[in-house]
Amino acid sequence: MRATVTRGESALTISVEGELQHQLPAALNDVVVVHVWPARNPLPALGSDRPPTRIFPGQLPNRGVMRSIERWNPGAALDLSEVLPTASLNDRAQLDRDFRTTYYDPLYKSLSQFGGIGPLTQDPIAVARVLPMLSMYGMLTPPDYLQNPPSSPEVLRMSRADMRELDLSCWLTQPCLIVMGVLDEVPLPYPLTVDGDEVESSGQVFVRWIMPLPDAVEWIVPDRVPMGAVRPGAREVKDAAKPDDAGGSE
Repeated sequence: MRATVTRGESALTISVEGELQHQLPAALNDVVVVHVWPARNPLPALGSDRPPTRIFPGQLPNRGVMRSIERWNPGAALDLSEVLPTASLNDRAQLDRDFRTTYYDPLYKSLSQFGGIGPLTQDPIAVARVLPMLSMYGMLTPPDYLQNPPSSPEVLRMSRADMRELDLSCWLTQPCLIVMGVLDEVPLPYPLTVDGDEVESSGQVFVRWIMPLPDAVEWIVPDRVPMGAVRPGAREVKDAAKPDDAGGSE
């Protein structure tokens, strides 16, 4: 597998080449492929207007993309160039949009009839939906009212009561490839015994696989501070450095 950043005439692009195969005991269903790019988003900044407004609030640390595959059979080649076509590194919000359209929007639609409140475990595809969300919980889009409130925000609160150890959010701060999916009607991946006797089992197994990608300095493409903006705290430092009106500087 190889990921390549190409400098074009107008923008940087990223492409992925290679194939993946698995030898799991059954087909992997509801597959999610997350590609975290070697491109950092700019830090939140304050605009030059008065009072200053925040620029780029609530962005993910790194840019990237997420794609879904319905079924991946054992031994079948998964062509990454088809799953992850060439994309522009200029898109700061692609991964955030993918999270919203895949998780937030469908849940809001299904729970809005209950006032945005309800247990996700009643979802008939709870494993395929909830476990990937728990795997990226720290990076999911916060409700609109916590950012720049629209006139009629679609508010959905998603609380995490436990399973914090499943959170892979730290991986979304560095270049990597994350693959997740569900095996249906398979035995436990480890033996379960009772009084020395192995117990037969069958059910769903959630699979996660992570591949770190190169993060050499020349790969990282940091954004400069947006035009007309200042970094948080810069104005305060500048103002503090000015002499007072009465005595001037010594």
